[in-house]
Amino acid sequence: MAVVSQRRVELDEARRESARNAALGELVSAETSEQGRTRVEAAQAQLDAANVAVGVARVNLQRTRVYSPVDGYLNDQAPRVGEFATSGKSLLSIVDLNSFRVDGYFEETRLRGITIGAPVDIKVMGEPILLHGHVESFAAGIEDRNRTQGSSLLPNINPAYSWVRLAERIPIQIAFDNVPVDFRLIAGRTATVSVRQSGGVTTRSAR
Repeated sequence: MAVVSQRRVELDEARRESARNAALGELVSAETSEQGRTRVEAAQAQLDAANVAVGVARVNLQRTRVYSPVDGYLNDQAPRVGEFATSGKSLLSIVDLNSFRVDGYFEETRLRGITIGAPVDIKVMGEPILLHGHVESFAAGIEDRNRTQGSSLLPNINPAYSWVRLAERIPIQIAFDNVPVDFRLIAGRTATVSVRQSGGVTTRSAR
């Protein structure tokens, strides 16, 4: 700000001098009048540059505060006081409070009867209470591990595989319903889910 004030003073002085030369008319040479106008333009340019520098400094100051775009939990790898940040390098991670879900992997032979919105009982490993949720979505596809793309861009099918075919597991996303306030949600934990189907039949899948 001190630089901006100094540049403003210089601009005002140059303007006063140019106005004085213009008032004297023919008593001042054309060269002197032109030099006065040039000083005004140069002082104006320096003031503009100083204002730009102040604007950049304000933006950089605002960027020293980090605001999370979501409500959630700060991971334990937070930077310590005195550490320097490097442009383009991640410093910390946030777990979105509203992103918790259960990914259940159901055998394809057990998918029949499971529908979107079906109620689900969730037993988190090591926790005494039972949580509840509902089926939110099914995966639309899984990887075909017996098929690759050949050099000619044609499908390359592995001809040697076991005659005994195990059922594939299909990911199903399960949303939580009314998680207790004192329950500690931690991403990556293991749970067993039970989908309650019509007729009282229950399908289980470990996660």
